[in-house]
Amino acid sequence: MESRSWLMVILVAVMLVSLCSCGRPEYLSVDELKRFIMDVDNGLVKTIASGSFEMKVMYRPTDLMVLQQVGDASAQAASEKIQMAREKFGAYYYFVVRFSESGHDVLDPGARGLNGFSDLMQTVSFRMAEYVSLSTPKDTIAVADYVYDRAYGMGQGTEVLFVFDKSKTAGQEWIDLNVNEFGLGTGKQTVRFNVQDLEAAPKIFR
Repeated sequence: MESRSWLMVILVAVMLVSLCSCGRPEYLSVDELKRFIMDVDNGLVKTIASGSFEMKVMYRPTDLMVLQQVGDASAQAASEKIQMAREKFGAYYYFVVRFSESGHDVLDPGARGLNGFSDLMQTVSFRMAEYVSLSTPKDTIAVADYVYDRAYGMGQGTEVLFVFDKSKTAGQEWIDLNVNEFGLGTGKQTVRFNVQDLEAAPKIFR
């Protein structure tokens, strides 16, 4: 009877693992992956809204960075090139942070005046690493690099890609992305991601 009970426990555990894995595909097309990221149920996008201000943080999986380098999602034959790119980008977490006011770019000279716009532009262009960090239950992780995608006021928001070394996140359950006050008057903002959700993000290349 005892061995039968243990067998039942093992079978139930296997079934639970199977059910969990069924909801998260291992591979998706580029468009499918982008839609997957934007589905809040998948834990890869977080939004904070306060009045007209919104901060949306979107995880950018490794294979989207790989695609940017290899240039073709159908280039499955170039496995060595893809593997090298995965090793390069896989050591880091990438997050796109979009700041918007009333659905528009926060870097709007008309809304902030010339001086306010100039100061905020300088901060976003050159000093955002001073205001953004990741934190785990044990460590604070500084920005390794960041890129401001200038939309010249024509986009849905001001977008910045932040890069973080993931080595200190190993074995951690969650990470917080922290954005301190940098000129928008919104105070410190923090969003939390489950590390397992990030690590299990679907791939593009097989």
